Amino acid sequence: MVDGKATLSGAYAGLVSSVGNQTATAKVNATAQTNIVTQLQTQQQSISGVNLDEEYGELLRFQQYYNGQCAGDPDRQLVV
Repeated sequence: MVDGKATLSGAYAGLVSSVGNQTATAKVNATAQTNIVTQLQTQQQSISGVNLDEEYGELLRFQQYYNGQCAGDPDRQLVV
């Protein structure tokens, strides 16, 4: 600073410092937001997840029903 006025190099250094600080703050905020999104997605998946034991039980129930329906009539059996 000369006679109360900023020099060109001093003003440039201040600008670069300000931009650097704002960039660092933006990166920290972006990381925090990404972590929040990841946490919320994990919570959603845990709430809306599929219980595999329950689904397997339903599959067995439908298989037994199908086998019972086709037991006496070979024409109704599914050919795979």
